[in-house]
Amino acid sequence: MENLLPPKAPLMFPERARGEIVTAVGRHVRVQMISAGDLAAFAAAALERPDRFSGQCIELAAEALTMHEVAATIAAVTQRTVRAVSLTARQAVAAGRPEAVVRGEEWLNEVGYHASIDALASYGVALTGFRRWAETHRAVLGQPAADQDVAADTPSPIPAPHPGATLLMRMRLGGAASGSGSRSGPRPGVTVPSTRGPAAPVHAGTVPGRPCAVSQPR
Repeated sequence: MENLLPPKAPLMFPERARGEIVTAVGRHVRVQMISAGDLAAFAAAALERPDRFSGQCIELAAEALTMHEVAATIAAVTQRTVRAVSLTARQAVAAGRPEAVVRGEEWLNEVGYHASIDALASYGVALTGFRRWAETHRAVLGQPAADQDVAADTPSPIPAPHPGATLLMRMRLGGAASGSGSRSGPRPGVTVPSTRGPAAPVHAGTVPGRPCAVSQPR
């Protein structure tokens, strides 16, 4: 969801400041989304309840919306005119959208995220729907174009830690990631020590032999 805010919005959705969300995402394609705050809440829950989360590969998403539904929600919350425009990949590149962004939108059309949103309720972490998220960020989403340029240079605030969260932990990474992609951090098998880690290790990244995909905020 935070992709709709600075500093990413001017790159990914530069037309939003003038009332349009232009993408190569198909008109009827539903895109799973999640907020940065919900990602942080799940991370905190994993630290607080390692026995519940250890060794699991959990795909996260809070809601699945079309870009036209996203635009309609922002319009309703900000009381400004916002509409979604769906282009073909070729049209999007010709219009000046970065090719890397367009390739990602093509992937959303052809593959997309498939988190089991209903099943996530069993973890006891409340998820934020897009309208509630938009209401929280109403002031930024409703800014005129001139203010968007200024906001793009201002770092986004870091969500406050979940109450009671232990911020440091001992973490043993699993084996090498399967499939494509890369990750940063210690190489597989390296133990990152901490003075306040839970007794049971919580695995991050990938579980050996299993791919781990997380729905990125949009």
